[in-house]
Amino acid sequence: MKTKIITWLCCCFVMLGFGQSIDKIEYFFNSDPGLDNGIDITPNANSGNLTQTESISIGSLTGFNSLYIRTMDNTGTWTMYETRVFYVTDFMPTVGASNITAAEYFFNTDPGFGMGDPITLGSFPLTFSIETSLEGLPVGFNSIYVRVKDNLGLWSIYEKRIFYITDFMPMVGASNIDAAEYFFNSDPGLGNGKPITLGSFPLMFDIDTTSNNLSVGFNSLYIRTQDDLGVWSIYEKRIFYVEDTANLNIPTITGAEYFYDTDPGFGNAYATSITTTGNSNEFTIDLGTSLETCDLHDFYIRLQNSDGTWGLYDYSEDLDIFDNAPPTIVVFPNITAELDISGQASIILADVDNGTFDDCELVSVVLNQAQFDYTCSDLGINSVTITATDAEAKVSNQNVDVTVVDFIDPVAVAQDITVQLDSNGEATIIGAQIDNGSTDNCSVTNFSLDVSSFDCSHLGSNTVTLTAIDQSGNNSTNAPTATVTVEDNMAPNVITQNITVQLDGSGNTSITPAQIDNNSTDNCTITNRSLDITSFTCANIGANVVTLTVTDQSGNSANNTATVTVEDSVDPNIATQNITVQLDGSGNASITASQIDNNSTDNCNITNRSLDVTSFTCNDLGANLVTLTVTDQSGNSSNDTATVTVEDNINPIVITQNITAQLDDSGNASITASQIDNNSTDNCNITSRSLDVTSFTCNDLGGNVVTLTVTDQSGNSSNDTATVAVEDNINPTANGQNITRDLAGNPSVTITASDVDNGSSDNCNSYSLSVDVDTFNAVGVYLVVLTITDGSGNTDTANVTVTIEDSLDVEEYEVKAKNIILIQFQQMKPYLSQHV
Repeated sequence: MKTKIITWLCCCFVMLGFGQSIDKIEYFFNSDPGLDNGIDITPNANSGNLTQTESISIGSLTGFNSLYIRTMDNTGTWTMYETRVFYVTDFMPTVGASNITAAEYFFNTDPGFGMGDPITLGSFPLTFSIETSLEGLPVGFNSIYVRVKDNLGLWSIYEKRIFYITDFMPMVGASNIDAAEYFFNSDPGLGNGKPITLGSFPLMFDIDTTSNNLSVGFNSLYIRTQDDLGVWSIYEKRIFYVEDTANLNIPTITGAEYFYDTDPGFGNAYATSITTTGNSNEFTIDLGTSLETCDLHDFYIRLQNSDGTWGLYDYSEDLDIFDNAPPTIVVFPNITAELDISGQASIILADVDNGTFDDCELVSVVLNQAQFDYTCSDLGINSVTITATDAEAKVSNQNVDVTVVDFIDPVAVAQDITVQLDSNGEATIIGAQIDNGSTDNCSVTNFSLDVSSFDCSHLGSNTVTLTAIDQSGNNSTNAPTATVTVEDNMAPNVITQNITVQLDGSGNTSITPAQIDNNSTDNCTITNRSLDITSFTCANIGANVVTLTVTDQSGNSANNTATVTVEDSVDPNIATQNITVQLDGSGNASITASQIDNNSTDNCNITNRSLDVTSFTCNDLGANLVTLTVTDQSGNSSNDTATVTVEDNINPIVITQNITAQLDDSGNASITASQIDNNSTDNCNITSRSLDVTSFTCNDLGGNVVTLTVTDQSGNSSNDTATVAVEDNINPTANGQNITRDLAGNPSVTITASDVDNGSSDNCNSYSLSVDVDTFNAVGVYLVVLTITDGSGNTDTANVTVTIEDSLDVEEYEVKAKNIILIQFQQMKPYLSQHV
């Protein structure tokens, strides 16, 4: 939600050169409303440098904006405006900032937040002076930037001042080196030494020692310079040694050593190798800092000749040795955490860290939590992170694998059970059936038995041994036994068969159990078979149910029935009728024999009616011939035909889908019925699909309702609507032209998009034009981007140049050399900090 932001403005200043007073101050945002049309600020007491604090509401501004401030003196003359860029964001911290905790400044180039030169904080409003060397800054215009940070760690945008550095130096100080000279051993007087030819700086030159009659032994070289005010500097001195060339045997350089702070004596410093570069008397030397503390040190180095003579040392003061590498993490290999009898284990930092170190100072070594507690669910490899931080705030992280293991055996407890043989005369058991509450510090995942399969030969009591196994593969060391009682409670499987018998001349017949039994089985052994009925008469013509009983060796018995058919040879009298049926939604229809039967008869009883065809599909539309068969209780049968007329009166199911159609370069698009159809269905076959609208133009951009009609093979039809979203994804064409505008003494000049348009176009001829920059307040050549956007949001851009001229002269102001006006900066209210 957008909030009203009040920003405290500081450093509003005007330089007055002729003693006028400031009568009016006004400000405005982003675009100039014209002189005296801004928002008024009442000036406080007038002075040459005006410092004033005002509370200004920015209203609904968002993103980057510019604030402009100008003043009018008592003669009615307005100054040029002072501008500041600021950024407005919807971001608000959960808790508002309460203080400014840091401030910094830098020149010309931003080194990054927190990398500038620090400013010491004092009481607020914050007033400070910056005293710093300008050496290294280029001649000409330079910029100084200042910014602050609040206690939430957020930096403000910078405050900027431009200043100028010139080579011109007033009489109070020199501005250049005009001369340089050197001499040996004794001072011949200022200006009487050997002249040095000046060049670019830093100054590099060669000194001839052969023509100066230097004595054998130690000599001194002195160098000094003279500035453009004629003042000589103090000399710079170097001592060197001259050998007697008559007896000179120059040894080669064979070694080097270096030390820090204190000379340990020749040969007692850090030895290092030397490598020739290929140039005369030029070597490279490997130096190290790993044996010193991270601090400021004085550094010394010296060379040794092949005759063992050491040279004088060269040195560098206040050499900063610091740690440029993160800490080195050292961990124990193969870290293992063993679960106890309660199924728990834990590790601490000491179990992981094996001497983590840093080149300088190690500040902390921590795990990503103080202690890791493991349970049975953590068996296997678990990753922990060890983090080391040194005094330079460099951090190293390393993931370490901790293997959680369980070496504790389960305790097995067994129980007796009774099992039943199955239909195959077999029984199989598993360890979980024998288990009677076996335990483990984690969990028992499996059981094993020495005997797990039984058959008819095991009827009665059997002894088995139980072993418990946990998830880590540990086996129980105790071996309890249990009794498995094997029983056969399964009755025989009685299988019967129907038979047909003929009455004899006396009208009687008889059967045996063997005729009805059809290979009945038992999981063990069958011992007896018997029937409840064995004799039949004419009263039993047709089907007669008999029961076969089978008994096994364990006394289990079962029975099943069979049909004994007494035959009758008279066929039924059959009668049929024609019918009409309708296909259903799936394109199917079915009939029964009773629908075709038209009161068929038999001398006894009809027991069955059947049809050769009972199911019909779309392929059967029209007349179909079917055959009805009628069977009596004796199996005698007759058949006849009838006509079944199949019809389809179900309309298709129309399913549509919305689609998107893209206009082409000419602003047209077309579609087909198949694009709208989304797998419409019919219980039979769809023969045609059609649309009421198939063509679209730029006038149809957006949603358009079309109607899809679907017709099947029987002439049944349905329709439904869909939406065709007509889109234009073809970018317009931006054509721009370069223009020139004149400030004519005004603070700014404004252009419009049409000023730089040169015939931009679009396929639908509906578009708008815009430019990224429309206001200019300084002479120069500016790159402006012309953007064309059509009614569908498609865009194209063209780069043009806008040349800004000013036909009126601008008064030049003298800028004093190397003077920087440092302005007071006031603390912004913490919860209203501006952020980039």
